[in-house]
Amino acid sequence: MTVDQSAVTASSKTTTRHRLLTPVLIAAIVVLAALSSVLGVLLAQGLAPSPEGVDDFLAERSSRVEERASELSQLLLNYDATNIEGVADRILEISTGNFREQYEQLIAELGTALEEVSASSRGRILEGPSISFRAASEAIAVLNVTQTTQSRDNPTGRTIDYIWQITFVNVESSGWKADRLEILSQREA
Repeated sequence: MTVDQSAVTASSKTTTRHRLLTPVLIAAIVVLAALSSVLGVLLAQGLAPSPEGVDDFLAERSSRVEERASELSQLLLNYDATNIEGVADRILEISTGNFREQYEQLIAELGTALEEVSASSRGRILEGPSISFRAASEAIAVLNVTQTTQSRDNPTGRTIDYIWQITFVNVESSGWKADRLEILSQREA
């Protein structure tokens, strides 16, 4: 039996080549895995917001929501037959959703009723607004307010203290708008 020496030499060279390539490939895989881990950590640190960044972001939005909550509350508390149309127009400008729809229905009847009974309302914010966020585009304002309503039949008036919660949504083109108003408590003063 004869053995082809060229076949043995080729097989030996292939085995030697595999022995040399295997450690090189393993080392390359280990280096790539380490680099991808380091890159992942660096990216995560660079993309994660810092606590200070979140605080600044919310503080900026919080002041805008506070202003809008105060404005809306003042409008809801202070009106009479002479200014109800202007008050209603402004409330509709800064509201959206169910709150806007319900207020539109209410105002259609309120103007005439105010004139008939010579009614007026005066009020003020006692405490707040206290602002919290459900999301970057949804905020909650809680206020403690007092309102005195007077009419021809009740010239001394009736005063009620409320705690109410207003949900605001940030509408891209027009800023923070009232989406819901919920009376959390009320008591006659």
